Amino acid sequence: MRALFAFLGRRATWLLIAAFLLGIGWPALAELLAPTVYWAALASMFLGAVRLDWPGLARNLRRPGLALALIALVLVGLPIAVNGLTGWLLPAGSPLVTAMTLAAAGPPLGSAAAYAVLLGLDSALCLVATVPAMALAPLVMPPLVLGLIGIEADIDIATFALRLGVMVAVSLAGGFLVRLAFGPRWIELNAVWIDGSLVASVLLVTCGVMQGMQAVLLGEPAKAALYTGAAFALNIGMSLAMLPLAPFIDRKRLLSAGLVLGNRNGVLLLVSFGDAAGPDVYLFLVLIQIPLASMPLAYAAATRLLLRG
Repeated sequence: MRALFAFLGRRATWLLIAAFLLGIGWPALAELLAPTVYWAALASMFLGAVRLDWPGLARNLRRPGLALALIALVLVGLPIAVNGLTGWLLPAGSPLVTAMTLAAAGPPLGSAAAYAVLLGLDSALCLVATVPAMALAPLVMPPLVLGLIGIEADIDIATFALRLGVMVAVSLAGGFLVRLAFGPRWIELNAVWIDGSLVASVLLVTCGVMQGMQAVLLGEPAKAALYTGAAFALNIGMSLAMLPLAPFIDRKRLLSAGLVLGNRNGVLLLVSFGDAAGPDVYLFLVLIQIPLASMPLAYAAATRLLLRG
């Protein structure tokens, strides 16, 4: 069993791609796992908190400048920039302008810190940036989205805040209590089991969110290919928004910043907006799951090149 958990930890990025493909190719499995996505995401956040660099968290809280800059970019800077750039590049009235702006305005991926643990990046920075951004998103998104693209954002703030609060409180408090009860030495000795469980929970999320993806891809393959390319361009472009920070921070924190900036919670956007913005926008919000699923592989390559190369 230990060998299996060690394998999960060593091959996390490739297994995530496999889970993504399995969710598309086996719709019944994705449908079966879809109801577990929230709980699996909660488990991944808790296990990520257990493996969190707690001294690093304290350092980031004492010097919050970088995290505050990331929060401002996530909530306001990038949505405005994406809206302006797509409005200039794409034909007037293109649904991709609306879709890409809406995606850019979404909150960061809640499991960014867990991904950072798997990739060997600064999980503390990811946590300090993502939690406030997720908490503020229900307040900032409605007026911002309405002002930029004229969509009434019907977000249930109370429900969203409750679900977010449970995830954050359980994961952070649980991780802190485990560290307090057992100590850092015990966590290091059992890292294989913790990391393997973390990977398993993320695999469940990746496969479960692919529910309905096969029908989307087969229904309109040309449009799906175009929108998937746009989704990758958006993910990569927002991740590269961290480059102006390069002269001021080390490479590890730079990659961590890109992880926060480029990856947004597409599932939350689907739940919040549904098809209210039109079928083309809905299709794009579904397809942004593809770059999210393949993101760990790209970041693993970048980490090897920039940090170990």
